[in-house]
Formats: sequence, C-alpha cells, structure tokens
Amino acid sequence: MNQRERFLAISVISLLVLGVLYYGWSWKESSLAAQRARLNRLQGEVQKNELILARGRKATEELNKFEQQSLPSDVERAKSLYQKWLLELVQRHGIQESNVTAVTGRTVKGVYQQLGFSIKGRTDLKKVTQLLHEFYTADRLHRIRRLRLNPINNGQEIDLDMMVEVLSLDTAPRDVKELVHGSSSRLAHGDAAAYVAAIVARNMFQPPHQPPTITSTAKSSYPLGASVAFSIKGEDPERTPVTYALEKATMDGARIDPKSGEFSWRPQAKGTYEVEVSATDGGLPAKTSTQTIKFAVVDPPPPPTPGPPPTPAPVFDTAKFAYLTAVLGVDDQSEAWIHVRTSGQTLKVHPGDKFDVGSIQGKVVRIGAQDVDFETNDGYRLQLFLGENFGQATPVSDETPVAEQPVEEPVVEKPVEQPVSSDPVTDSKPVVEGEPPL
Repeated sequence: MNQRERFLAISVISLLVLGVLYYGWSWKESSLAAQRARLNRLQGEVQKNELILARGRKATEELNKFEQQSLPSDVERAKSLYQKWLLELVQRHGIQESNVTAVTGRTVKGVYQQLGFSIKGRTDLKKVTQLLHEFYTADRLHRIRRLRLNPINNGQEIDLDMMVEVLSLDTAPRDVKELVHGSSSRLAHGDAAAYVAAIVARNMFQPPHQPPTITSTAKSSYPLGASVAFSIKGEDPERTPVTYALEKATMDGARIDPKSGEFSWRPQAKGTYEVEVSATDGGLPAKTSTQTIKFAVVDPPPPPTPGPPPTPAPVFDTAKFAYLTAVLGVDDQSEAWIHVRTSGQTLKVHPGDKFDVGSIQGKVVRIGAQDVDFETNDGYRLQLFLGENFGQATPVSDETPVAEQPVEEPVVEKPVEQPVSSDPVTDSKPVVEGEPPL
C-alpha cells in the first residue's frame, strides 16, 4: 500500500470514527433531553400538586373561618338567634317603630341555607349610619340585599326599609346557644365617627341649613339675695329641636337646663357678671350659635310703701233676687210666697217658719196684708213689702207688734212694678207652678 492509499484509508477510518462518535453523541443527547423533559414534566406535576394542596389548605382554612362566621346548622335555632341579634341592633341605635321579620330564603343542598330578614322602622341619617357600621363590623356571613331610605319631615327623619341575607352552612356547629360576633376588618375606617362625619355632614336629604338665633329674657341687673333667673330661646329656621348649654361663666354654681333653656344662679356678692350660652339645632350636621350675656348684682330696692287695701270683689247675693210675690190666707193661716228668680223656686212660708235665701237667714215673725216681718239670725228685724226683694227690706221700729192675727180672707196682691234692670237674671221671671199671676 503506497502512501496515497494509506492516507485514503486513514481518512475513511477517521470519517467512520467521527460518524460513530456523532451518532453516539446524538443518541446520548436525545436521551438526556428526554430525561430533562421528563424531569421538567415531573417537576411541573409536583408544583401543580403542591398548588392544589396549598389551595386545599387555604380552602380548608377559609371553610373553618366560614364555619365560625356561619349561623348554626340548625336552621330554626339559627333563625331565632339571628333575629334576636337584629332586634337588639335596632334597639341599640334607637330605631323607632322597628319591625324585624323573617322572610323566605333559599337552600343549596349539602352546602348552606340562606335566611332572609326584613328590617323596617323610623330613624335619622346619623342613626342609620351607626347601625350600618355595626352591621358590617360584625364578622358574620351576612350582607344587605336591599336598602331603601325615604326622607320624611323635610329630611329630619327617615323611613328605613332594609333586606338582610345570612348563611347557615351545613358543616357549621349545630348546638349553639348564643351568637358571638367577631370583629371584621372589611371596612376602611374602624371608627363609626369617621362615617358619621363623612355621610351625615353632607346631609343628602336637605339643603344647607342655618344656625339658630338666640334671644334671652335677661335683665341688666338683679337684687342681691334673690335668684338670677332668665330664659334662653333658640329659634331654628328649619324648626328643628334646639338644645342649650352653658359654655363659659364668671361665677360658680350657675346652670342652664339643656331642654328649656332656663338659667338659674344664686349670687353671693354684688358685682358685674358674664355668661356665654349656646343653642344647638337638630339639623344634619348640627349647627351652634352662642351669645354673651352681662348683668349686674346690686343692692335690693327698699321695701314698697303699703298702699290702700284692695277693693273687695263684688259678691253675687241671691237675696237681691228673691221677691215677695204674694200674701194670702190658706186654711185660716197667713202664707207668704217668696219667689227666687235665680233658681225659679217659690218659698211658701208661715209665721214662725225659718228660711235661708242668699245672705239672709232667719224666721218669719209676722205676715201682714201687704208685707212680711222677719228676724235675721244676727238679731235684726226687717220688713218686706209686696214686689220688693230682700235687698230692699227695711228695719222695723220697736212699736211694731211682733205678730198679727191671720188674714180672715185670702188676699192676692199684685207686685209693685220694678224698674227695668239690665241684669239678664232679673229681667226674666221663671214660671213656678202654683205662683199667682202678676
């Protein structure tokens, strides 16, 4: 083999070796790639399974949390306990005419029971805001499905109509005697005052209102030894209730009634004093006005000079309307008729009879032909003629006989015509049965 053939043989052998090496390398590389692909696939499956496990653990944690937030799995017990909590909620926030009733819910078999409740009542915007804050702060599986706020009384009050839904999980504890609500962090602000300031201050149900105006009945001076008392009156243009407060005072012991605005203080020394009072309306938001009141405490005035005694008030006397209307004989005995116009009564008296007419009390002493003598309880003897009233009776002299014999024949005398009176009582004569015509 010459050199050329040897070189050719070496070249062919080298190519064969290179081909074998390339094939072996390619086979090895493909085997490694397959291994790497399998490894990657297995690692992916491991990661997927780990993710599933992580989600399962998270779901388990959430389910445990949901079970804690859930109502008891006993539906009747859950309904009773949650309705009791809603009633306490509306009472805590002063919802008037409140009514909490259960409504129809729905069931997802094997998962949960959804219970519904309706809340109605009358309140104001501030109380609604505080109620909603406490509702959402309670860590419970509940939500507000519907909320209607209808303003009344110019926006001062609100008709509340709210629909609430709450869940009872089938896996939740069954025997629960009382609901214990945790604190939820779902709200952006933990304090209810932040929501009151943001919502109530805007008062979406009313135009901007004006602060109240203040007037007082305070005097410029008060005597030492007497109480200093005056009233503060706050007038709100929107006619909302006004409350009062004592902001500042240069004395101790002063007070003001928050509802009536009555100020009271007992001074101990003379001097000039100053108080600052405030009046706050019931608007949303509430607005306040203040006023400074100055007064002096001085020596008391001298006692007043006594004046003449007051004139006594006139007294209505029935005796002035009791008239002697008739003198006659009945069964051989004298009889006098006294007609009391104020009552329409006719008294028929005989000698020795006692009578009581208005301011006159006494007994009949004598009955004459046209007159009657009587003696009062205080010892006066008076004479009354036909047509006269007891106010016109005149004293009897001592020579007048105490009694006379009865008139032999019945005598009916016509009363003397009386002057026209402007008194409506004396102008009308009641008709009494048995009274002789005049």
